[in-house]
Amino acid sequence: MKNFLIALFTLLSASAAQANSCYQLSPDLAASGDSYYDIMVDAKLDRAARKQLAQVYKLLEGKWHGQLTEMLCKGPERDIRVEYRHYQLESKVKAGQNGSLHIQSDRHWIEKRRRMQINRHLFGPEGAYKLLDVGANHLEVAHKYRTSTVNGNSIFRETITRLERSDKGLLIMLSDYINGVLVSSESAQMAKK
Repeated sequence: MKNFLIALFTLLSASAAQANSCYQLSPDLAASGDSYYDIMVDAKLDRAARKQLAQVYKLLEGKWHGQLTEMLCKGPERDIRVEYRHYQLESKVKAGQNGSLHIQSDRHWIEKRRRMQINRHLFGPEGAYKLLDVGANHLEVAHKYRTSTVNGNSIFRETITRLERSDKGLLIMLSDYINGVLVSSESAQMAKK
């Protein structure tokens, strides 16, 4: 039964991940052109947006568990290889200071039997955040930032995070872009613990 559930989850999440094709352009890059690479810290969220975020945060806060599928794009564009990884996931979602949201997750990589801890922040202190969409039970945020490589260069990154609460639980979707092209995505379906 467990293997059947993993296979079913894989098929469902692979379909969701396929919606984000490897090496596709970031929606913001397609719309903005070269100005996409300018990291401008946006003005503070207005009062109405902060109030709406606080209401959504209340729905999202708590302890969650479920399954996550990660899609990784590998190789050159002419010979793309897509790798899928499957994790059991336990997360704690908590609202922080100044409108931030913290997601602390423990992942168990099923195939390799490895554990790892991942911390994500929305509206944290690093980079620039842009609220793309917020509603009664969901939010979508873009985060642009630069990271350093081992040889001292920098890489431009963008992560688009969507969190959606329903009667069935919590859906978390992430799309990671490096230099404006999609290199990985994640989809997690979680239930309240």
